[in-house]
This record gives sequence, structure tokens and C-alpha cells, in this order.
Amino acid sequence: MWRESPQGLVKEGDTVELRCQGDGNPPSSFNFSREQEQDVDLGSSGDVLILAPVSRKDSGIYQCWPLDGDGHGEVKGEMQLTVHYLDPAVVVPKESELMLKGEDLTASCNALSSLRTSTVWYKDGKQVSQGNTLHLQDATYATTGEYICEVTVPSLPALHTSGSVHIVVQAEGSGIIIVVIIVCLLLLANLGGVLYFLQKKGKIHIPCGRSGKQEITKEIANTDDIVVEMKSSARTEDAVLLKAFNGDKQGPDAQDASRGQDRQLLARKQRERERERERRLSVVSSDPSTGRSLATFSCELLSRPCTVCKYT
Repeated sequence: MWRESPQGLVKEGDTVELRCQGDGNPPSSFNFSREQEQDVDLGSSGDVLILAPVSRKDSGIYQCWPLDGDGHGEVKGEMQLTVHYLDPAVVVPKESELMLKGEDLTASCNALSSLRTSTVWYKDGKQVSQGNTLHLQDATYATTGEYICEVTVPSLPALHTSGSVHIVVQAEGSGIIIVVIIVCLLLLANLGGVLYFLQKKGKIHIPCGRSGKQEITKEIANTDDIVVEMKSSARTEDAVLLKAFNGDKQGPDAQDASRGQDRQLLARKQRERERERERRLSVVSSDPSTGRSLATFSCELLSRPCTVCKYT
């Protein structure tokens, strides 16, 4: 029994052909099994066993015997199959690392394999170190960059893997500046919240100016509140009354009666004017339904800051 393909070392993913040959005539077909699992029929085609694709779990001792045999006592051949492997590289620290100027750093790159491995570190396409450990000392800004480790198997070049780590070097004070900026932003946010709270509570007042939002209060007019004022000149009324009081010259009795009537008319006019004035003041001063003034103004209409706009 022998391995017909592939030639050389076998790696994970390969297709393996195992062949078994006897001395019978005509040639017989064969059964194949693995020593660790003799009761498992691996399936075969005549005198060839094909394993595809193989993994590290397929490693072991394989046996073959003729189909017309009566058991494992007539085993015709056996062979050892070893499947080699190389796991993905693991880099520490992972992905990226922040360094301060002047610091030291040690990075490692490891890959599990069934064979001896070789590790080389590259930066910008140039080799910077060899071995699974990378030492960076007294870091400068030029140290910043991506470091790639390549792991290969010298005896089986088809097996290879790689990993990387990104190094960033910054000045020692830059971290402090970032912290100061963050603290200042937090303080400004807290101050804004306090001012807003005090304004809501009425502890402070911030003028809004002409550009601020200003409210225009609109009152729905009530027909009962509409006052129509008809102004007349007091002098004109008095002149008319005096003229009527003096009147044309009449007899003594007629004049006395006329003067009495004129005085009553004048007094009635004065009382009516007083009542009208009081009624107008009562209607204009307040609205019985809302209790608010009908003479409501807005900052925008008066073109004044909102701090001088008072509502009754």
C-alpha cells in the first residue's frame, strides 16, 4: 500500500490518493479503513481510496485488505498519513496601539503549526525584524505605521499566513490637551443647563432683542366691548347753552323760566358726560371674560426690547 498523490508533504486542503495492490489474478478489489476506526467503511473504487479535501483530522494509519478475504487477518498493506497545517497568525497587541514619544513596545506574532515556522516583520515593504517578537525602543514620530508579520513553513512553502498591528506615536502633552478640551466642553454643557433652569424658574432674565422670538397676543373682539366715542367740543356745547341761556331778550317771567330750564339742561348734560366717561373707562380697562387688558401690544409692533413689554 502506498500514497500515489500528492508527492511530498501533505497539507490541509490537498486531495490524497491511496492505492493498494495484491498478487491475485485477476486483481481483486480492496477494503480500506483507518486503524483508529476499523469499523468505519471509508469507501473505495477498486484498489484506490481518495480523500478530498484532507484536514489534520485525517492523519493516521490506513490499512487495506481484499474484498474476498475473511477479515483483518489477511491485511495486505498499511501506511501512515500525516496532514500538515498552519493556523492564522495571532498578533499582540491587536489591530492598533497608541504610544507616547520615547516609550518602548514589544509585539508578538505566533501561528500554530505542525512544522517549524519562520517569522519576518515588515514596515512599508522593508524588513525591520526577524522572529516572532518585535521590539520598538525610544519611539519617535517615524515609528508610526503598520507592521506586518509573515509566517511561513520553510519545508512546505505553500503554507503561509500573516498578521499586522498599527502603531501610532504622539507627543506626551497631546493627551492632556485632548482631556482639557473634553472637560471644557462638559463644563459649557453644564453651564448651559444651569442657565436654562434658572431662566425657567424666573431667577434670571435674558433679553431677547428684536431678533428673538416674540409673542403677539390676539384677543377676539366682543361686540359688547366695542365703544364708539363721539367727541364734541365742550366749548361748543357751553356756547350753545349760554346762548340759549342769554337768548333773545324776553320778559322777566319768560327769562326766569328760560334760565331755569337752561340750568337743568346744562346739569343733565354734565351728568351724562360723566356717566359716559365712567362707562368708557370701565369697558376699556378690563375684559370681564378674561380679566386681561384689551390694549395688548407686542415687542415687534412697539419696536422695543421685550423687557419693556408689560401685559396687564
